[in-house]
Amino acid sequence: MARCFICGTEATDPEKGPSRWTRAVVDDEQVLVCPDCQTAHTDWIDRAESCPGCGSKKLYKSLGDKVCRACGHQW
Repeated sequence: MARCFICGTEATDPEKGPSRWTRAVVDDEQVLVCPDCQTAHTDWIDRAESCPGCGSKKLYKSLGDKVCRACGHQW
């Protein structure tokens, strides 16, 4: 099971609606950050990689490629 990149809490599926967990790419690895750590450790996003096309940090990895959720750029 996936765990929070910061505190190690095990990720859970949301009961209803979208997940409050955030995905990012840090050191070329996709990571998850729990809602508590997003609030308590706001500087975590500084470590996340950015899209070379638009600068967004909303990235995920798919089959080894990085994909930007904001503009769709894939590399």
